[in-house]
Amino acid sequence: MSDHLHLIEHIRENRPAGWNGKLIIIGGSEGGPIAINLARRTNPDACVAIVGCGDQTFQEYIWNVIQAISSSMSWWQRFLFWWHSIPTDRAGYNKQCEKMKKDPDHKKWWFGQTFRYWADALDQCEMDDFLTLSCPCLVVAGTNDVESEATDRIIQMAKNKNKDVTYLCVEGMGHGALDPQWNVLESMREFLQAKKIIY
Repeated sequence: MSDHLHLIEHIRENRPAGWNGKLIIIGGSEGGPIAINLARRTNPDACVAIVGCGDQTFQEYIWNVIQAISSSMSWWQRFLFWWHSIPTDRAGYNKQCEKMKKDPDHKKWWFGQTFRYWADALDQCEMDDFLTLSCPCLVVAGTNDVESEATDRIIQMAKNKNKDVTYLCVEGMGHGALDPQWNVLESMREFLQAKKIIY
């Protein structure tokens, strides 16, 4: 976050040749909440969040991911989960999360990331930051992704607050929003053109 803030400050103070001065913050997956947090701090012209976490913490989101994966695993995949200490029961998962929060060691790994990463990320929630944004926002989710219902709820909260939010919920899409078959990048371009941020 600090690096992004320094970069934006530098760009605003040293405008690149040909730049129209419009700042667009874009983030996908776990970068979605980061983009929203960054947008709250920098007041951009638009924010685009693709397949984020919705109204839940990252810890809750990851639990839903684990449940979705474990519901259709083969015996070999279950063995790999066990081998890598990925619990498929809620008590075991909560225990693992607390362990990482208490020991944010950058040399210890779990589920593809370091304990330090998890200690910082698990309690993050994009909801409060999202509901304070004043810039136009595009939120993209897929009906087959684990966060779709949580995203539906946060969008409804934003609409109740009369926020300038465009919601693209793609039927049949999972977490792979950048697969060309879903035309997400084209929809993003159309959104930014409609808001007169790009031409």
